[in-house]
Amino acid sequence: MLGPINSAQYDVRLGYLSRVFLASLGAVIVPGIVSSAPVFALDLTDDSDLITSTVASRERLRTYDANRRYGAETVRERDRQYVKPEGIRAGRFNFFPSAGITTTYDDNIFAAPDNTVQDLRTELDAGVEINSDFSRHQLNFAFGGRFVEFLDNPDQNFVAGAALMQGALHFDHAHTLSVSLSSDLGYEERGSQTVPIAAAEPVPVWANEATIGITRDVGKLYGTLSAQFIHRDYYDIKALNGTTLDQDLRDSTQYSTQLSAGYRFSPGFEAISKIRYVRQDSIDKANPFIDSDGYEALAGLSFETSPLLRWRLLAGYGIRNYDHPELENFGTSLLEGHVEWLPTERMTVSSSLSRKVETIDAADDGGRVETALSATIDYDIANNMVMSIGGGISNSDFIGTNRDDWTYAGNINFEYFLNKNWSFTINYDHEVRDSNLAAFDYTRHRVGIGAKMKF
Repeated sequence: MLGPINSAQYDVRLGYLSRVFLASLGAVIVPGIVSSAPVFALDLTDDSDLITSTVASRERLRTYDANRRYGAETVRERDRQYVKPEGIRAGRFNFFPSAGITTTYDDNIFAAPDNTVQDLRTELDAGVEINSDFSRHQLNFAFGGRFVEFLDNPDQNFVAGAALMQGALHFDHAHTLSVSLSSDLGYEERGSQTVPIAAAEPVPVWANEATIGITRDVGKLYGTLSAQFIHRDYYDIKALNGTTLDQDLRDSTQYSTQLSAGYRFSPGFEAISKIRYVRQDSIDKANPFIDSDGYEALAGLSFETSPLLRWRLLAGYGIRNYDHPELENFGTSLLEGHVEWLPTERMTVSSSLSRKVETIDAADDGGRVETALSATIDYDIANNMVMSIGGGISNSDFIGTNRDDWTYAGNINFEYFLNKNWSFTINYDHEVRDSNLAAFDYTRHRVGIGAKMKF
């Protein structure tokens, strides 16, 4: 397996723009060399990357699509065909290349409690989505790269990328067999919850995922049975004192299987449930915290008070059994809640509440219980300009240690679509972490401006 590319390897004085272009182009053309979760924000915790629609479910959605034309659609669902790229057609596939650049001023790049360091961060990303145009089945690909450079802290620079493949075989009207494969080389930047305080540079982590599932969706009863495998490989990094921090203790494999099912009582009222088993194993058996079995079950309702007010509410319980006697087995409540309100045709208000057990991804704890509440307002200022205002509060209770973090965040974002090929963004983020361990406290402000070109 090829290792990550660090700043010393690519910091050749070719000029700023040429370095950016070559790094990103290489990540797109050779996605197997470098790959990164942040490009696509891949969710590695469930079967969300699977294509779970069936021929029957797509036919049923035509009624809902008709309702959306009369105003029952969110700001993000709105058909903006007039600013969508045309793409490049090649046989039965459509190619959608894109490239973007974002410059952000960050007043605390290391998320430190004191002696903060500010810097100007530039990100250039490039990628291509390849969507099939078969009459019945689906085969989609996505490749992308990301280059990050800091003006005054070049030791924090990195190149990353991602590759994703999705396929779906609709072998009859009611059933779909689907698969999702991804490989990504992401970087946990300093200040992240799982990065050691002694780290002097971002931590590279290579994650490979494979998910397969079968969906039945016809009539009132529907469901998806899926299985997933994830392998995470963390690379050693340099410490602040010049030594090497061994990250191999964090290497792990994860196996899980999940059954999601629902029953439609009426067009706007559904009972839904999920059960999941997850096994996590340490690759380096010197780490006592990773090996564990997890069991989760949730049930609830998804319904519409009206076409303009939609709810999804689930509650359940999760259990983690650890192999090592130093960690006590535990159980906790689980929550998934989401409400979506369309007060006007140009505004969407949404809010989410969740409580879940995060997988073990650090060397000194048994994972985290994450509880989060967030809200977002999306508003169409004009047909080609969208404003989003959001905020949230979250709590991270670390298993096996006495660490407990509260995080408060708020943001505002403007997106302007100039035409089918160009869009521009301006955003501001404010974040505060309040931990019972003072070393993890921080306050952070970020202001960014970006441009994206699509074909």
